[in-house]
Amino acid sequence: MVNGTQVDPFSEHGELKVAFNWDDVRVFLKVAELGSVRAAASETGLSINAIRRRIEHLEHEIQAILLVRGPSGVELTEEGERVYAVGVDMYRQATLLRRFPGARSIAPSGTVRIGITEGLGSFWMAPRLPEFRKRHSGIQIDLRCEMRLQDISRLEVDFAVQLDPPQDPNLMVARLGYLHIGLFASRGYVEHFGKPAAFEELSKFQFVEIAAEQIKAAALKEKVRSDPSFGFVAVKTNSSAAHAMAIVQGGGIGALPTYGTQLSSELVRIMPEFSLKRDIWLVYASDIVRIARVKAAMDWTKKIFDPIKYPWFRETPPPAQDTESDSSLTRTSDLLPARI
Repeated sequence: MVNGTQVDPFSEHGELKVAFNWDDVRVFLKVAELGSVRAAASETGLSINAIRRRIEHLEHEIQAILLVRGPSGVELTEEGERVYAVGVDMYRQATLLRRFPGARSIAPSGTVRIGITEGLGSFWMAPRLPEFRKRHSGIQIDLRCEMRLQDISRLEVDFAVQLDPPQDPNLMVARLGYLHIGLFASRGYVEHFGKPAAFEELSKFQFVEIAAEQIKAAALKEKVRSDPSFGFVAVKTNSSAAHAMAIVQGGGIGALPTYGTQLSSELVRIMPEFSLKRDIWLVYASDIVRIARVKAAMDWTKKIFDPIKYPWFRETPPPAQDTESDSSLTRTSDLLPARI
């Protein structure tokens, strides 16, 4: 509504009916994303007045109020929500256009941004990156290891490897494989404290816990019904690297992917009958695969999670002793040394 008159800036097909300045839209997207004019000014380097002028200019061109003050900052109006959706799509298409020149080259080149959980990124993908670089020397990999789900719709990353499926129905999803979680401890810890023979005994041992997005800690707690408070936790962290290192260094028993024995010769499986299964998803926008370097990185990602070559990612993994004794499965050196 402008000057008391209700105006619909959209056509019947949902398209904006007016021309506008892309810089105004870009600033509007940032304010909407952060929910604050002041925060947007700080991030963009523009003054607060400049931010407000751009928003006012966009509202004038579209003939609609896009933002209103709310109790916790600025909020989108109904028209603002619609403009935001169109703006996000414009942003994605503009980003693809900026990348287009590199896609025309004979050999794929440029940067590919991959979002991946910290553990899979640090301990599985990163050690295999030199193999990718040998084949694609012109491609730089920007590996973003975070437990937070990346915003693929906004092209925060080109594609992601994650444990939770995306909420956006417009994104493409493919299952790479399955992640099986088991209980592990260091050889030194077992020699000193022994190991539990049953779940009822687990609460008598020190436990190293990870608490982060995409981690289902409650599933293990459900197994250990003898201690609902989970009071035997000795170390709790939000970092997969710190979690794994604490276990290797003898901090206690902890849940790790079943390929853990490939990370360190110091790790041993505890209570192999315990196993949790998670899906590993490859998530991407449909149009991103048209970029040669991104497709090359995605194809390589599928290969390093190939369940035929790497049995840990099968739906039903082989017994732990089979993979530990299989000489064809090369250990990824000792990424986690027993002593530092």
